[in-house]
This record gives sequence, structure tokens and C-alpha cells, in this order.
Amino acid sequence: MILRSVMQHVRDQNWFAVALDFLIVVVGVFIGIQVANWNDARQRDARSETARARLVDNIRDEIELMRLRTIYFEGVSDFGEYADTVLDGPPPDTDAARWQFLVALFQAGQAWPFGLHGQVYREMQSAGQLDLIGGPEIRSALSSYYDESAREIGITFGTIDPYRALIRRKMPWPLQQYIWTRCYDFDASQTGRETIEEYMPACPPPDDLDRVRQAATDLHASEELEEYLHGRLSELHVTLGFIRNVTRDGVALIDEVNRTGREDDEAPEGSE
Repeated sequence: MILRSVMQHVRDQNWFAVALDFLIVVVGVFIGIQVANWNDARQRDARSETARARLVDNIRDEIELMRLRTIYFEGVSDFGEYADTVLDGPPPDTDAARWQFLVALFQAGQAWPFGLHGQVYREMQSAGQLDLIGGPEIRSALSSYYDESAREIGITFGTIDPYRALIRRKMPWPLQQYIWTRCYDFDASQTGRETIEEYMPACPPPDDLDRVRQAATDLHASEELEEYLHGRLSELHVTLGFIRNVTRDGVALIDEVNRTGREDDEAPEGSE
């Protein structure tokens, strides 16, 4: 319709009308482009908001995972501290004390693997959509949180702890079976319990007290065991420090992601 109008105005040599038609076309194209850009920006803002919300939820889940690991490993460390105190003193002289000593020795070697899975981050990284979260600064922070933490976990916790292996070699298997059956709750690790007593509940000694007495005597006399326990306590200290650092970094990263979202909301329309 516009084309017919222009042609008619050209035939009539109505140059003012031609110029007006041209101006209408230009303005129409400009408005169309702006509307398309506005719609694209709105869609991108919506995708960015969704991506940030999913990422923040994922990091919060990981912080909760670290909180539960803190409870767990603090409890394991307490068992180790108690066992070390007994090893530094005279042998326990009651059946209850001997059994408590054996349980502490065994539980001090417990482990609960962990890592930052970063499902949302990995999905967005694979799809090339990390720019939805923010600019280079926030992407660098995400890389540090996930990639560097994964490397550190692999280096620091990628091998079997020597104490864990040693205590499982030295303690009689029937006592280990009893501890696994009566003094450890496997379901707790699946449901995220709130106290170490739910993971490793107190338990009475087995009926075979002669085995308990002999094992307590033998293990208390082992200098090798005490040395390895010191290494285990040091490893637990590192583990808990790492978990606390990751938790702190996760909280800071959530703040940074949310701050980036607020800045994008406040930015003038059309700005980069």
C-alpha cells in the first residue's frame, strides 16, 4: 500500500508527499526494530532472572550440604579427640570405658564424601549461557567457586585416609560388624540429620566382652595407631576448614549474584 502511494506521488511529482511517505517508512521500520529489541530485552531479562534464581537455589542446597558435613565431621573429630586422650593416658579399666574407647577409635575414621556438584552452573556452562548470570567478574567468581574447589577436593581428599585404613585392619572384624549394625545409622546420611548422635548413636557393648577387653588392650598399646590418629585429626582440621571456607564463599556468591541482578534491574533500558 505504501509502495503504491509512493509510486502515485512520484507520477504526480508530489515530492513533498514522497518525502512524507519515505519518512513514514523510516519511522515505521525504526519503531519495529525498537519493539523487537524491547521484546528481546524483556525475554533476556526473564531468562536471566530465572537463571539467577535457579543458581542461587543450587548454591543454597550446597551450603546446606556443607552444614550437614560440618556437623558430621565435627562429630568424627570429637571421637578422635576422645580416643587420643585415652591413648595418652593409662589403659581404660572398665568394660564400659574400653568399649567407648573402641567405638571412638572406629568412628574417628568415618568419612562422608562431598563435593560441589554445581548442576545449574554446569548446565549453563555447557549451553554457553553463563552470560545470563552476569559479566566477566561474576563468571570468574563462579569458576573459582566450582572449578577450583573441585580441584582442591580432588587433591586434598582424593585418597583413602591412612588412619581409616589402619583402624579397619587392626580392629577385629566382629567388633566392626557390631559397630556398623548398632552404632551407625546409614539412613541418616540420606535424610540429613541435625546431630552427630543421629549419625553415630550411642550403643551398648556386644556380649563378647573378652574380645572387647583384648582389642582395647592391643589398640591402646599401639604406638603406630596413635601416630596415625594424629594425622587423622590434622586431616579433619583441614577438612572442616575447607568446608567452612566453601560455605563462606557460597554465601558471598549468592550476595554477588543477587547484587548483579539488582544492578541489571536498575540499569537504563537498552544499556549493556
